[in-house]
Amino acid sequence: TGEGEDWELTSSQILPNFFGVIHQLGPGKIGFSYAVLDSLMRRQEQTFYNIKSSMPGVSIDRYVLNIDDIDNVYNIGPSYGLSLSKDLSIGLTLYFHYRDGKIIRNHLVNLSNGEFEWTNYYLTWTEYGIRPILGIMYSPLDKVSVGLTFSKTFIMHSDKKAQETYRGPSSMGYGVNDVDFSKIESGQKPDLPLKTTLGIAYFPSPAFLVSADLSYYTEVEDREVLINGAIGAEYYLSPSFALRAGLFTDLANTPSLKRGYTNQPEHIDNYGMSLSGTYFTKNSSLTLGIIYTYGTGEAQVITGSPAIQDAEINSLTVFIGGGYS
Repeated sequence: TGEGEDWELTSSQILPNFFGVIHQLGPGKIGFSYAVLDSLMRRQEQTFYNIKSSMPGVSIDRYVLNIDDIDNVYNIGPSYGLSLSKDLSIGLTLYFHYRDGKIIRNHLVNLSNGEFEWTNYYLTWTEYGIRPILGIMYSPLDKVSVGLTFSKTFIMHSDKKAQETYRGPSSMGYGVNDVDFSKIESGQKPDLPLKTTLGIAYFPSPAFLVSADLSYYTEVEDREVLINGAIGAEYYLSPSFALRAGLFTDLANTPSLKRGYTNQPEHIDNYGMSLSGTYFTKNSSLTLGIIYTYGTGEAQVITGSPAIQDAEINSLTVFIGGGYS
């Protein structure tokens, strides 16, 4: 059931996640950027001893669990922005979207009656497509700016492959040389949501900025409608140093888990905060900051079991950014 034991997965990496340049072109400005929108490198290496099994009168002497997950999403492409008037600007980005990843699961269960169960699961996937982004910025007042963006990723190609090797205990009819092997391939293209973001910025003074935004995601397939929010502030302690801080939500777009069902995706709502400082020179800037996220929810960590476990996530990101003009 997963009760009475803590399951711990860790993820850490060093990641160059953004690069961009911008130049004047005609009446507007053209840009080119590369961004890593999401990156996951998660590992779990745990061994549990003397736990309950689903077989009457038989316990699990040892349960060895190995997990290795990688999932990366990349965007690269051009942008063009144009000022239509003093108070109104419009911009368009056309990204090439690419995603690849893998999931590896290896389970070994040694039972108290001398039998064992072994499972090895391997899943890989790649996909690519395009992601257009339309942005509009309007300044109705001298100290107020309003921004609106629309974006959606259209998947043009998807390839997913899975294979599983399984050897069950002899009490379930498995002989010494009996091993089950299955392989599945799929080219089904996922449908991703339309994202709309509305933001507003207020400048109480030349040294102080307050901003907030709301992001709305449409419902697609097994994902629900979602709204996330963020609020932040920037203050110039001096002409050469600025301090920034913010609060944000990263809520789950999966349904809440239902009792009696199996293999449901986790539902974990995250809340975060950020703090950074930037040092400016005449032609460059250097930023150092941290982002901390904490979330709680529920998950089902055992395939085929209706048991639901409490889940908790802690995430700390340290980032460095630089700019030159």
